[in-house]
Amino acid sequence: MNGNQIRMWLIPLGMVSLGGIAAQALIALAPWRIQLKALVAFALIVVGSIAAGWWHRRMRRHIAEHKSLLCIHCRYPLHGLPETGLCPECGKPYTFTAVRSFWTLGQPTMSTKFPE
Repeated sequence: MNGNQIRMWLIPLGMVSLGGIAAQALIALAPWRIQLKALVAFALIVVGSIAAGWWHRRMRRHIAEHKSLLCIHCRYPLHGLPETGLCPECGKPYTFTAVRSFWTLGQPTMSTKFPE
């Protein structure tokens, strides 16, 4: 596994772990009605974590397919367009360096300036 794959599952696994600890504490300290609520809450945390991991994996694959050239605001593919300009879908300004920086680092750099 590379670093991206490990990070992709770190948050969902952390959520499941914390949910499990909370559910065990409620089960140990509470009557059966609260125990049932704790088990339902834990199941929701597990399902939500799996969904978050699936969505994150799908989004990373989509970004990789388009070589990180997706509009930051609407995810419109920017292939075949000039290096700087306005997104044809949402009309927001873009630069290829800012777009690649955003999708590879997860946030734009402080030196990135969009065209006026």
